[in-house]
Amino acid sequence: MPQNITDVDAFTDPLTAPAGADAADSASILAMAQKIANRTKNIIERLGSAAGSGEFAYRNGAGAAVTKTRKLVLPAAEGTRAAGYGLGSNLEAIERGLERIPEGSVITQIRCKVNPGTAQAVAANRLVIRLYESDPIFGTAASVPTDTDVGNATDNGSTGVQIITISGLSVAVTKETKALTLYAQKRNAGALDTVYLWEITYTTTTLRGD
Repeated sequence: MPQNITDVDAFTDPLTAPAGADAADSASILAMAQKIANRTKNIIERLGSAAGSGEFAYRNGAGAAVTKTRKLVLPAAEGTRAAGYGLGSNLEAIERGLERIPEGSVITQIRCKVNPGTAQAVAANRLVIRLYESDPIFGTAASVPTDTDVGNATDNGSTGVQIITISGLSVAVTKETKALTLYAQKRNAGALDTVYLWEITYTTTTLRGD
């Protein structure tokens, strides 16, 4: 009687078949069919399985999920052709584009290329970049979202093109419950501070962007 094959999530390699004087019996056919079934299962799981979970997940040759480090580079004041933008006294600029980072990712570092207009010896007067987390977004209608500063850094106190880095982050991207906002703020009355580019480093297990 025919028998069922229990597939396994593994990219079985190589595929083999009887050759020459090898017996083409049920055992050899079953062995070949098992490997093909395993590969089929492996492909289905990569595409999200029947439930759609794990869709487009990164996997190694054995089918196990793996984590990748990725970078998202955003132009300053995204949506314009300006080569950076200038910030006047006590003005701040909110950046868009973080929604491109896949759900479930973890932001680990943020870098921003800037050019402070005036050297500032006092740290509290320097150009600062911040990552804010707003929670909750919706839910209880009367609730007011709470903004939490989850990471910040300032320029080095001098003028000239430089990179501000917020390192050591571990900020989970959970789009249905929290909103992330990235912005730069000028905190002095000196010459314009210029912001050029943003780079967000994050880890993820999927290509999926929802």
